[in-house]
Amino acid sequence: MRTLRLAICLLVAVSCISLTLPAGAATLTQESDPAQKRFLKIIEALQTGSLQFPDTEAPMVEALTQQAPQLAKTLAWLGKLESVNLLRTRQGERVYELWFVNGRTVWGVAESPAGKIASMRLELRQHR
Repeated sequence: MRTLRLAICLLVAVSCISLTLPAGAATLTQESDPAQKRFLKIIEALQTGSLQFPDTEAPMVEALTQQAPQLAKTLAWLGKLESVNLLRTRQGERVYELWFVNGRTVWGVAESPAGKIASMRLELRQHR
């Protein structure tokens, strides 16, 4: 009976992990989390150099555009995005953990009342 129970737990854990692993490049979005989807569009724009931030407030667009060269270098060094996890929501900020091939980052993302990205902060937490 214990062995069967452990097997079921492992199957559940595997299915949870598979939800966070990418099928391709940085396309780890969850349809039920539009804030995460908007945030990952910014990451993708920085990775590809497109500098198009449609769901972002104007002051944040300006800041991202100014910091894009350094952010792009950091993201290029980190490599391919492997997983995204929502760690917590606190005082209007959603904190995401992003694992890349070469490291882990933690991002704080806050939205405006209009549902656009209003602020972001990045912490490089761990190198592989």
